[in-house]
Amino acid sequence: ECMPILAFQAMSLHYNTLFKVPSYQRWLMEQKQYPALLFHKKYLQVLQSGRHPQSEKKTWLLKTPWHMNHLEEIWELYPRAKIIMPVRSPVGLIPSLGSLHARFYGIVSDEVDPKDIGRFQFWQWNKIFPRFAQARSLNKDKSNQIVDVHFENLLQDPLEVVQTVYSFFGWNLSDKVKTKMQAYLEGTLGDGSGDKSKKKKHDYKPEWFGISEEEYAESKAFLEYCKEYNLEMMFRHSEDMEG
Repeated sequence: ECMPILAFQAMSLHYNTLFKVPSYQRWLMEQKQYPALLFHKKYLQVLQSGRHPQSEKKTWLLKTPWHMNHLEEIWELYPRAKIIMPVRSPVGLIPSLGSLHARFYGIVSDEVDPKDIGRFQFWQWNKIFPRFAQARSLNKDKSNQIVDVHFENLLQDPLEVVQTVYSFFGWNLSDKVKTKMQAYLEGTLGDGSGDKSKKKKHDYKPEWFGISEEEYAESKAFLEYCKEYNLEMMFRHSEDMEG
């Protein structure tokens, strides 16, 4: 998870995820991320320095949705980086993010306004989506370094999606690894991981976060995003899409 690393430079989505600091996040949205990413790279290099030179584990697997806001800077600093891009309808994305933020805010505050959270996420992603699209358009030579993963496909057939990602990047997905992945999905690894019966349902609805269907439908950024990735502007709960 990259957010805590970038937080050392006070340039991270980390803060607005844990605390209600919209003025900071609006400021951050307009900042160059390159200096923080330089620290990010040095941080990883320090961690990697303790790894045995003969180790087969030579690839970092990192994640944060924040990288969508500065994809060009990612590729400038990590020119060989391969990107796995989860794709989901904004009508499902915004309530899901809103629910996540509401849970975190509830830990540190007695005043949590879901509609205020939803409004801010709506504003933020109306800015991030076009920036991400522009970065991809300007870096078409790197089209073989980014693979799109539709959220519905991931839930309905996760192992097939993993195979697609591996094939896209020319990686070998061994039978041993596939067997372990299948065991995780079935909750039979023996350590409790992947066992859905032990997980609480993540419940959320669009109306909790105050954005109307009309507002989604009138968002140019969201409409272009849905057109680009062949998405319907409709809400479907993640648990209703699982295979």
